[in-house]
Amino acid sequence: MVLGAEGPTGDFIGLGTYWRCVYAVRVWRTGGFNTLVVSGGGGIAESMRRFVEFEGVPSDRIIVEKRSASTRQNALFTAEIVSRIPGRKVLVTSDMHTYRSVRAFHKAGIPVEPRFFPYVLKVYNNWPSRWMLFVELCVETAKIVWYWTQGWI
Repeated sequence: MVLGAEGPTGDFIGLGTYWRCVYAVRVWRTGGFNTLVVSGGGGIAESMRRFVEFEGVPSDRIIVEKRSASTRQNALFTAEIVSRIPGRKVLVTSDMHTYRSVRAFHKAGIPVEPRFFPYVLKVYNNWPSRWMLFVELCVETAKIVWYWTQGWI
């Protein structure tokens, strides 16, 4: 399972979504997986589907969840799909999103094995991007607190 980060701009997926898809394809290529679920509303999941299909994931092995607009909804709506699919569940997301997303899936009744990628390391090498990364980490921390207060994690 791979969660979208931000929506497409024209024909291009957002940077966070791109890296999540790249790592999802890497995980897929390790073998042992029958299905890849891409999740995200607002056109995100469809753009993800096109990308992973272009990278070699067979189209008949891709399931698209396109209703979700948040990590909580990713977990709830994806849980409806994957609860019927046997086998282990692997969740691909960024390093800074892993804590909240794994707990949201557990709360939705789907135990997942996290496979995160080093988004923070990919961004922090560029000095101007460090401020953006600082803000993103602050926002993620606030979201963790919000999800905890709502009982979603």
